[in-house]
Amino acid sequence: MLIIPPASMSRWESVHVDDKPHRRHINYDQTLPLDKPIYRYMQATHLLQFLRTGEFYFSSVDSWPDPFEQWWHRILFNSDSPLSDARAFATCWTWRSRDEPFWRLYESRCDHRDAENRSLPKAAPPVRIKSTLRQIIDALSISIRNFETKVFMAPVGYTTTAELLRYRSSLTTEPAEIAREAAHALTYKRLSFRFEKEVRVIWVDQVLGGGSRLVPLAPTSVIEEIMIGPVLEADRARATQLKRELQDAGFQGRIRRSLMYRPPPLS
Repeated sequence: MLIIPPASMSRWESVHVDDKPHRRHINYDQTLPLDKPIYRYMQATHLLQFLRTGEFYFSSVDSWPDPFEQWWHRILFNSDSPLSDARAFATCWTWRSRDEPFWRLYESRCDHRDAENRSLPKAAPPVRIKSTLRQIIDALSISIRNFETKVFMAPVGYTTTAELLRYRSSLTTEPAEIAREAAHALTYKRLSFRFEKEVRVIWVDQVLGGGSRLVPLAPTSVIEEIMIGPVLEADRARATQLKRELQDAGFQGRIRRSLMYRPPPLS
C-alpha cells in the first residue's frame, strides 16, 4: 500500500513564466521524465475542436464521476477554505500507449437513430495524441501569461480508501500551504484505477463559473503524432474519413491508424 507523504516544496520544480512568480508559474514533480512520450486518449470531436480553435479542454475536477475526486474538491475548495474563491481543472495523460481498454473508454458504441428511427452513421473512432511533458510545459508557459493561475504536473499515486481517509485527517489548510496541499491531494486515487498510469496537469485559478477551462495552446507545439483508434475492417472508411477531417482541421503531422483489430492472416 502506498502511504501518502506530506506535501512538500521539495517535490516540485518551478518554471516562472514572467516577473510575477507568485501569480503565474508551473510546478512539475521532479521525478517526471520530461522527454518520455506521453499520451492522451479522447473522442475525435474534442481533438477536432482543439485543432480548429487552438483551445485545449481542461475539465472541472468537481464534475468528474469518481466520488472521491469530487470529495477532495469539496474539501479543498469549500466556503471555509483559503481556496474558496478558486477552482481546480485538469487534463489527464498516461504513459500507456497500447492498452485496448483505453480505446473502449472513448469509443462511442451507441446505435444512434433519427426521429424516424433510421440508423445514423457511426461516430468517428477515438483518437490518441502523443506529446512530451516538456512540450506541454513550454506551451503552457506561453498561455498562462494571460491568466492568474498556477499549474501543477505530477504522476498519480494509487492507494487504499483507508489511506485516503487517513491523509484527509492530516491535511493542512493554512493559506500559505493550501495551493500545494490541493495539488498534492489531487494526485492520489484508489487502487482500482492504477492500470491508468496517469499523469495530471492541474490548473488552479480564481475565475469562478463554468464547468471547464479552454486554455489557448498551439496544437503543433503539443501534438507530435495522432493515432486513430482501432476499427473493424468493415468500418475502415470511418478511420479514413477521420484522417481527412484531421488534415482539413490543420494537422499536417503524422497520423497513424491502430491495427489492433486487424484480422489474422489467412492460412
